[in-house]
Amino acid sequence: MKPIKTLLLGASILAVGMAAGAQAQASGSTQEFVKKVSLSFPGSAAQIDVKNTSGSKSLNTLKLTPVGSNMDFTISGKVECDKGTAAEVIKYAGANIHFGTVTLAGDSYNSNALYADDADVAYTDKYNKVAEGHEDTFSVPLSAVKNGHPALRVDPVAEIEKAAQEFVNNGGKLVDFYRQDRVVSVNRPITLLGSCSRGPRIDRGYDTEYATIQINYKGDPELTDKGILNPKVGGAKGGIQSNQPLQIDHADFQANIPHYVGKCIPDEKSVPIQINLQLSGADEGYMDINVVGEGNTYQEYGTYFSRSNIEVSPATKKITMGFPLKSLLSQDKYSYMAVNNGATYSHNMKIIARIKSKDGKYQGKLQEFDTAVFKHTCKPQTSVPLGGTGKVSSGGTTTPSLDKIQPKAPGADPKAINKLQAAPVETKPARAVN
Repeated sequence: MKPIKTLLLGASILAVGMAAGAQAQASGSTQEFVKKVSLSFPGSAAQIDVKNTSGSKSLNTLKLTPVGSNMDFTISGKVECDKGTAAEVIKYAGANIHFGTVTLAGDSYNSNALYADDADVAYTDKYNKVAEGHEDTFSVPLSAVKNGHPALRVDPVAEIEKAAQEFVNNGGKLVDFYRQDRVVSVNRPITLLGSCSRGPRIDRGYDTEYATIQINYKGDPELTDKGILNPKVGGAKGGIQSNQPLQIDHADFQANIPHYVGKCIPDEKSVPIQINLQLSGADEGYMDINVVGEGNTYQEYGTYFSRSNIEVSPATKKITMGFPLKSLLSQDKYSYMAVNNGATYSHNMKIIARIKSKDGKYQGKLQEFDTAVFKHTCKPQTSVPLGGTGKVSSGGTTTPSLDKIQPKAPGADPKAINKLQAAPVETKPARAVN
């Protein structure tokens, strides 16, 4: 497979929500020229191995690391084009495979996928009347799916640590969990998108199925918890409370970013956005945190939010940043984004943070954490929403609520575009540092 170089950020994340549980249902849809698209996963689940790579046998220095950088799905797909007539020849025009969901939109489509690739599948059209079964491998980089909507992302280390948390919550000892081999399974949506064409017109169809991902932890029977003070597990990261310096396990943007729709120059100076924290280690310390722009199409604004020496402890669960929308739109170089034309602009954000001890003896390195996209639309109305749903309370339109941003992709692949015309992507925003 050749990776698709132009990935679309869909207009809505709603389709992803159904992947939240094991009972998630498959879905599909076709347009006129496409009779049927089918996808299946023959063979075993995709495998990810995780092991302790710390040189020490102390639980205090446990370091979980994935073995390998990809997860491989064996797929079997088929695209059936309508027969058409002698006067109107309908031909197979290609297929893509998406780690996520898609929706059809007029003469194009929207994708909520974190990663996508070309797919080699069986097909039927006027010139290929019998399609034999055909298998292909969809290799998905772990780095491409580590961040994103909770229903899509796959962080194998976090999944093992969630299982450790549950083990401790049920009365087990943390060291016993990590001494034994463990298996954790998750389901994620994968979509085959196929197309058939007649002349310049291209129609599409898709089939979304849920694939199983098996995460295998290799236990370390020599692990010991001796010397650890009051070992506990905390949250998804399994942070161990001990005499180690305070550390940041997670710094994540809230699940539903409060996108802005309203006056071209807002009345309020900033839009509040919550950052959820998970800290472990020593009792107290200071945190420096910056939310910066990354990968935006416009000239970089710089740092959206910055605070130093915030007093924190393992009990600190959140802080609130303010996205400086009014300040940004008030500058001449961004004035084109403050025009009442109904356009939606995106701002990619990334969280960068570090911990410092109160006595000044320890200062951690700046680390990158979560990323997200904040959107704004200049559209004056009687009621301005600042909620995560993106809904206007009166007389307005609906602004899609997108939780996370995709990895930035290189330029478009002309061959891929010839196969499946990508829907226009709105201006990409910058991210914060996690």
